[in-house]
Amino acid sequence: MYGDIAVVYGGNRDDIRKMAESVAKGVADAGGKADLFTAEEFDTYKAVWYSGIALGCPMIEKGEGLNTRFGRLYNALKPKLQGKRIGLFTNLDGDPNWIIHWERDIRGAGIILESESVVADGEVDEKVLSECERLGGELV
Repeated sequence: MYGDIAVVYGGNRDDIRKMAESVAKGVADAGGKADLFTAEEFDTYKAVWYSGIALGCPMIEKGEGLNTRFGRLYNALKPKLQGKRIGLFTNLDGDPNWIIHWERDIRGAGIILESESVVADGEVDEKVLSECERLGGELV
């Protein structure tokens, strides 16, 4: 279980999928095992099998979070994240407050973020993908 990381991402956008794949590559490069899941494929029962979970999604509008598959999954997962290595990645799409609110919500639930969140704002370039690899490596 140590070094087994679930990389869970929401949305059907290529940018978030590419970020998730880079997080998984960083896990593997650091000697861990990464399993990649969409929000539709992951559930709270699977969470117990991982020492860490990287969560990624595009910006969710305030008030719409619970209406997305990822938002519902995230809220159900929060109690299961205690004691796990947690990292976040997102694309702000122009809203700099999105990651601030998400990190505040995580910390408010008593969950410690293992690494600095990876934040893209629009285009996902090589620098962002490199940061995703760093995040994956820090979760192992």
